[in-house]
Amino acid sequence: MYCDSPQGDSARAVTADICAAFYRNVVYHSTVVRWYQRFEEGDISMKGRPRSGQLSALRARPKVTIHQLEMTLLCSQRTIIELGLWKLLSTWISHELTDSDKASRISVCDSLFPPHSDFPKDIEAGNERWVLCVKQTHHHH
Repeated sequence: MYCDSPQGDSARAVTADICAAFYRNVVYHSTVVRWYQRFEEGDISMKGRPRSGQLSALRARPKVTIHQLEMTLLCSQRTIIELGLWKLLSTWISHELTDSDKASRISVCDSLFPPHSDFPKDIEAGNERWVLCVKQTHHHH
């Protein structure tokens, strides 16, 4: 982007070039515009600027609606979802499991199965969903 900025290429053209070269919607036009503004200010470093603490604002008000969150963070619903946030029982939570969450799941499995069962040890607790699939076979006489 920095190489294209001094050449006079528009932010929209650069956005289209990047998306065509890598993947559809890999970068948004508004993001390229912000980078162009930084370049014009003389900031050519690739380091991100300090953030305004959006997640701390979310933790302070966990029962906020998605519309209120959009207004507070000045971003779209899609961006909120891409951050990996999910609303569960009217409280925003991260979709990622912590090591403590994973250990708790193993502990519950250990308490539910007989002491000599290897079943809980064979399951890795992670961000997966399990579905029981029962194949019924019909015997023809």
